[in-house]
Amino acid sequence: NELNMSLQGENTNILILYDKIHAFIKKINLWKSSVKNDIFVMFSSTYDFITENNLDNITIKKSIIDHLSSIEKKKKKYFLSDLNTEQFIWIQQPLIVEMAQVKHLTLSAQEEFAEFSCDSNLKIEFSKQTLNGFWLRQKTKYPILAELAMDILLPFATTYLCEVAFSVM
Repeated sequence: NELNMSLQGENTNILILYDKIHAFIKKINLWKSSVKNDIFVMFSSTYDFITENNLDNITIKKSIIDHLSSIEKKKKKYFLSDLNTEQFIWIQQPLIVEMAQVKHLTLSAQEEFAEFSCDSNLKIEFSKQTLNGFWLRQKTKYPILAELAMDILLPFATTYLCEVAFSVM
């Protein structure tokens, strides 16, 4: 439920959502490891039920691990496609990225990034805006980079905004 709620909202994009799903999968692996070691505290109701009823941990452990593995598999299938977030680090953290990290961009985009990376006024702008807002404001000064960034940031990452619009109607 917490993951589901964190995936909704106005200022999300595919990169933020990818990070959240990836973090959730890491938690699943942590939980599986804990359950294997007879630690159930992350599932407080299950833990209470096991201790109150003196149940056999072996059967319950297998069920929990199987269920967590199933969730992990489905999350990877539906959410973690072939997206290589490392190639988009320049979008999320544009002011700390080195030129070597933008080698995959076109030559004109790399040239523009060279100018962009030396623009000291951008540090102030970046800290005062959302990621989408920041890149939208760069459209006139750095059109190639802004266009590339917006191609990644603007597409609907979830159906949240559509659902909100339908709810209003």
